[in-house]
Amino acid sequence: MLVQKDEQIAKLQNTALQFILNPDQQQKLTTLQKEKQALETELHQSAEIQQQLARDKADLEKELQADKEKSALKAKALDEVEKGNYAEAEEHLRQSAKESIVETADTFYQLGKIKKLQLAYREAYDYFNLAIKINGANDAYLFEASDLADVLGYYDDEILLLEKIIGRTNATSKKMIACLNRLGGAMHEKGEYDKAISYYTRALTIINETYGVEDEQVACSYNGIGLAWGLKREYRTAIEYFEKALDISKKIYGETHTNIATCYNNIGVAWDNLGDRVEAIKYYNKALEIDKIFYNEDNEVIATRYNNIGAALYREGLHEKAIEYYEQALLILLKLLPPNHPYITGCQINIRNAQQALAAQQNSPNPPTSPAQ
Repeated sequence: MLVQKDEQIAKLQNTALQFILNPDQQQKLTTLQKEKQALETELHQSAEIQQQLARDKADLEKELQADKEKSALKAKALDEVEKGNYAEAEEHLRQSAKESIVETADTFYQLGKIKKLQLAYREAYDYFNLAIKINGANDAYLFEASDLADVLGYYDDEILLLEKIIGRTNATSKKMIACLNRLGGAMHEKGEYDKAISYYTRALTIINETYGVEDEQVACSYNGIGLAWGLKREYRTAIEYFEKALDISKKIYGETHTNIATCYNNIGVAWDNLGDRVEAIKYYNKALEIDKIFYNEDNEVIATRYNNIGAALYREGLHEKAIEYYEQALLILLKLLPPNHPYITGCQINIRNAQQALAAQQNSPNPPTSPAQ
């Protein structure tokens, strides 16, 4: 979504270079820039994103630490990265790329990592691809580029990059398992669910036959298979795999983790699609309880959980309670997003529909009496 905002902003800014923007276009540009800022703020507040950024920062510092004795510019870049001054670090690395052709591929790779820390994914992707053009034998470059291809929605590119890695990777290595799970995710996004299941299953087979462990990759495989079966409308099969992912995730993380919340939410969606709203609401609430530990109350994830519960209550005919949850979701979204944002419009439509259904229910000759929750 952040990438889509960047594209829309770039399009309007290019128009502004050629023509004077009319008031409507200027307002749209301002709105898009605000929406992008809100999304960036939300991403930075996400516990999962913060953890990933911390890992990326530590990896980059380690790489620059190894290079600092060979290059004063790399030493300066390291100092700025440690301080969180990524723009300054970027300038030092740009200068380093000009001065040392031998180290150019690594420098482009490090520039990509800085852009990734700034959530500038398209620029990061371009830098990783420049590194690959200079040294296509480095799997680290390909893996980072494939990761961002996934974020950017370039699934065909992601598949090509992962297949290059697989072509020269030991058939039972952990790198192979990671690539197969990633290929499963890319096929899922392309709507090729049978292929997704095939890749996830291959990853599970290697893990079971070679390592016999229950780790994050196993949970990832089970969850991916569950999502694919869910999209094939085989919801009971999906639940089986989501529950396997949940059991393993609990062994890894304990009872409270964002991954646990995701498993609960996925199970809730499957039960919802099966028409069992009571079970769906139970799992949605479990997801909400955990997410409240890791996210601020004013977070889009929390709003999504409220909306899911509201939707299940609405379909169950509990319109008054549905309105309560929809309104909680709306209050959060109004703090995060511009008033004309599609998410806010959708939430307002949900409330209006529930209010109309409640009015019709109350005017019915035989209105329901206090349904059990």
